[in-house]
Amino acid sequence: MEGLPADRAARVGAAGQPGARPGRRRHRGRELSAPGSGRRVLLWRHGQTTWNVERRFQGQTDIPLTESGVAQAQRAARLLAALEPDAIVSSDLARAANTAGELARLTGLSVTLDEGLRETYAGQWQGLTNREIEERYPAQFAAWRRGEPVRRGDGELEREVADRAVPA
Repeated sequence: MEGLPADRAARVGAAGQPGARPGRRRHRGRELSAPGSGRRVLLWRHGQTTWNVERRFQGQTDIPLTESGVAQAQRAARLLAALEPDAIVSSDLARAANTAGELARLTGLSVTLDEGLRETYAGQWQGLTNREIEERYPAQFAAWRRGEPVRRGDGELEREVADRAVPA
């Protein structure tokens, strides 16, 4: 899940917008009622890893947090703890689990680890930079850059990732 840095994600409201109200979503400037509006789900990206710094595809390779990544997780956890979460669910990969662990430490909650929340399996692309991928897999890389459904490195399609993540 390659989204916002951990500290930025924590500053964003439940609906992905700064200051969004619980149970509401913003869509092109409008707030929409979310189904089951009594529940709020916050998505929080793991802290920085060495492969983030090197701009390498991580996929499901278990890369640990850098010192900066730990600090990002700690800052975000302080902000998220103020929202008084009821549960913490994380990918079982160390970078995500350790990021979630910072919030657990502050709230006293335990972290439920779920393989379904792992990042996209990117097969042979994992560990490679964009330049390396473009050189080794030019057609696949070009299709991916155009936004076409591609099994990156013969890995998962985005819809397959969604199918396994939704039940989590």
